[in-house]
Amino acid sequence: MSASNQDTPQLAGNMSADELFKQFAGFSQILAGKCSDNRFADAWNKFVGALASNPEAMTELFRTHTVRQSEMLMEIAKSGNGAEPADKPANKDRRFAHEKWTTNPFYRYLRENYELNSKLLREASAQVELDETEQKAVDFIIEQLISAMAPTNYASTNPEVIDATLESGGKNLQRGFENYLHDLQKGAISHTPPGAFTIGETVATTAGKVVFQNHLMQLIEYAPTTAKVNAKPLLVVPPCINKYYILDLSEHNSLIKYLVDSGNRVFLISWVNAAAEHAQLEWDDYVASGVIEAIDIVGQISKQAKVHTLGYCIGGTLLACALSVMKSNKQNAAASMSLLTSFLDFCDTGTVGLFVERSFVDAQDEKFRDGGLFSGLDLQRTFAYLRPDDLVWPYVVRNYMLGETPAPFDILHWNGDATNLPGKMYAWYLRRTYLENDLKNGKIKVCGSKVRFDNLALPGMVIATQRDHIVPWQAAYASALLLGDKIDFVLASSGHVAGIVSPPTKKKGHYQCAKKSGALPKNPQQWVKGARHVDGSWWDRYVKWLNKSSSGKVAAAKQAGNYKFRPLQDAPGTYVSSALPPIN
Repeated sequence: MSASNQDTPQLAGNMSADELFKQFAGFSQILAGKCSDNRFADAWNKFVGALASNPEAMTELFRTHTVRQSEMLMEIAKSGNGAEPADKPANKDRRFAHEKWTTNPFYRYLRENYELNSKLLREASAQVELDETEQKAVDFIIEQLISAMAPTNYASTNPEVIDATLESGGKNLQRGFENYLHDLQKGAISHTPPGAFTIGETVATTAGKVVFQNHLMQLIEYAPTTAKVNAKPLLVVPPCINKYYILDLSEHNSLIKYLVDSGNRVFLISWVNAAAEHAQLEWDDYVASGVIEAIDIVGQISKQAKVHTLGYCIGGTLLACALSVMKSNKQNAAASMSLLTSFLDFCDTGTVGLFVERSFVDAQDEKFRDGGLFSGLDLQRTFAYLRPDDLVWPYVVRNYMLGETPAPFDILHWNGDATNLPGKMYAWYLRRTYLENDLKNGKIKVCGSKVRFDNLALPGMVIATQRDHIVPWQAAYASALLLGDKIDFVLASSGHVAGIVSPPTKKKGHYQCAKKSGALPKNPQQWVKGARHVDGSWWDRYVKWLNKSSSGKVAAAKQAGNYKFRPLQDAPGTYVSSALPPIN
């Protein structure tokens, strides 16, 4: 859904309502011409057509908008110097933090007119009756338009950029152009400075050893920091999209370190960054040679018949599939299964699901029929545009117009450390989960066995986050319903990443949980009504649950691995350190 510079509408915060709706038509033509057989184009064209066929509603929208603009201009004129009244509530929009947006009449007009135009677009969306999917598609496009047309995004209407240009004699624009060329070569917007973080030195620093590796993963055993540990070990299955160290960031916000320091024997899978030699791998390979093999080795090393398991995002989906396969083969090697913002039931796939339509999935099947690699950069760019006001436009302004270097931020460094996926695995995942939602109903086989989550009957916790734009919490709740009545559902604050990277030391988070144990109600809103609010991090709750679910303490192992699985190298290992392999 892209357009060249020549045919992209030029958006600005100071356009009139008539001009604004002309942009509707222009954007619609771009969608129709460049995104044929696309639900965004279809929904947008239906939306624009419905507006055109309802002139009465449009006239009322224009009338209301014109009145608001007149009132806004009168208020600016009455203020004398154009500044906002001192008693007016502060604007909380970070884009307009510069004082001139409130003290200078011209910039104040640009800001307030932009806000009125944004309101008009959203009100126009509410005028048209669309089905749920069409409405989500239209709302997504409108929010992208609103983000793009902010006057802060343009050098000629951003007072901070103008001031910096005058003060530096244009050196900020020179530096910005150099930043732009660097990012153009990299293929993505830089969110942190190059070299700000080093894997194994400033991130992924929890001590441990790689005790096994195959073509798909390295298995890390972390060094104990307590004299005794829970007898049952814990295997962590991170996403294979991006790298595992989101769970082992800096020392102060590492979930892995927190689990180890809390007296757990922790193992973790570090997935390979797919390269040419992995181009034929499929979903079954990740389940069998990844999760199942790791569970088996952890059991052998720890001499425990059953191990606790914890999966994050797609790692949780892989974990559940693996345990279902093992159950079918009468291998009951899991003591528990806990999931962090993971899909099992893809009933609500949020904004991401809008992009996964049948024609697109068919095209991916055809593209990767004979193998190949799906680029991690493509995923990185897609996820960025799900949050343009956080991950796109602020960096366009600061990197390219102000010529600044972004501040170091470990989460954003991880976010930019992309990984490729085998194309066959990626295409299978799209069709069987996002498009068909087949995992939940026992219709498909993985590693030769039908997937049946209802047969697992394992205790565990399912942690969702309130503002998750990747795995909506309602879908995580629906996934928990598939697992029986031994599941403790927890709804944490924040989003897909920040809600998981939530150390107790921050003392900012909170979560909701059931007031008493028992079967989850079918309706998630009913669960919310009966839940209690707890200040603090879900990390504490999970550790207490692990302690309660483990069969006592044993002396911590003096060294990693055993006679069969000897340490191969220090953590974090080599797989996580590999740069993004090229795709031919």
